[in-house]
Amino acid sequence: MAQLLNMFFLALNGALAVPTVVYGTEIAAGILVKRKPNRAIAVRRPSVAIVVPAHNEEDNIGGTIAALLPQLAEGDRVVVVADNCEDRTAAIARAAGVEVVERYDTQKRGKGYALDAGVAYVAKNPAECLIILDADCRLSDGAIDMLARQVAETDKPAQAVYLMTAPKGAPIETQVAAFAYVIKCLARPLGLRRLGLPNQLMGTGMAFPWKAIETVDLANGHLTEDLKLGLDLAVEGYAPFLCEDAYVTSEFPCTEQGIRSQRSRWESGHLSMLGNAIAGFFKPGILRQPGALVLSLDMMVPPLTLLLLLLIMMFGVTALFAMITGSVGAFLLAAFNLAFVVGASLIGWAKYGRSILPARAFGHIATYALGKIPLYVNKLILRRNSAGWVRTDRNRAESTTEARP
Repeated sequence: MAQLLNMFFLALNGALAVPTVVYGTEIAAGILVKRKPNRAIAVRRPSVAIVVPAHNEEDNIGGTIAALLPQLAEGDRVVVVADNCEDRTAAIARAAGVEVVERYDTQKRGKGYALDAGVAYVAKNPAECLIILDADCRLSDGAIDMLARQVAETDKPAQAVYLMTAPKGAPIETQVAAFAYVIKCLARPLGLRRLGLPNQLMGTGMAFPWKAIETVDLANGHLTEDLKLGLDLAVEGYAPFLCEDAYVTSEFPCTEQGIRSQRSRWESGHLSMLGNAIAGFFKPGILRQPGALVLSLDMMVPPLTLLLLLLIMMFGVTALFAMITGSVGAFLLAAFNLAFVVGASLIGWAKYGRSILPARAFGHIATYALGKIPLYVNKLILRRNSAGWVRTDRNRAESTTEARP
């Protein structure tokens, strides 16, 4: 019996070693590997169509459009898709001088359906490059030009660096979330880019060659349509790559309800794609598309807090098993996995997270992780899913959170 348990624990820790090594390697590469010269600057800039999916975004859409217009070149266009809106989103967008598509379908709700309507509209007069930007996000100066040129130079999709900031006075838990987001959307993607490998799409700040996006089925209500889209494109030979100089920024919600809702959508969507990532290794032809293989491996890294919880649990269980039986193999592997992830996270914090999460807040990481257990139970054990497009609550006036020391 003890031998069977030992083999079982070794197998579990061996499986956890895959996301552990991927995670640590990505972070290390982003810091240690030097950046390659950017050749896209010399490439002709293609024409651009920017699709902005929006659901009840009257508070944000005007500012987003105003920030986009100065970056447009002759022949570029902005298309706002007002999807099942009950406010003035469409009217504000029209008043700003951009094209507007209004879509109403209460049965087919979600960002994917809005994007499908936007792409279908652009297809009537297609541009060479299509960029997708969420209505509550801002692109950095020159980002449209850099994304478009990289698409032209590589003939592959390009993803801007996506950063989310914690609003002033945000609670410690939000600062922890902001740090985890920087690791996920900056540290790890940067490592893959420095290794010359593709990255996941992040849902906003995405640019595509028209021929790559025009035939993709976007009409779905998947919670993480960006991950699905990136994997689908990679299978077709259009794996996306990070554009290091282009940034897209947004802000975490200010209300507790908004934070919980956003966190649940992101992590539920990620977890739902883990099965797709594992199954991808068994699809015919997957090995002929290295980009799809890389994205599948990257997708197998679960959310950081879940990974840490699993590693800590295995460390404790195997430590107890080693004390009872004297078999230390599984314990040593569990200790390696935990130390590797913690070490990589600390290196990532030292490089990217000092200004986001003060060292004194490390004690709150455990509370943050434990608070996510109900989400993981609902998703992984009870198999509860949610679908559709739920707008993130960013209303400061209704915020009930208080700043904490």
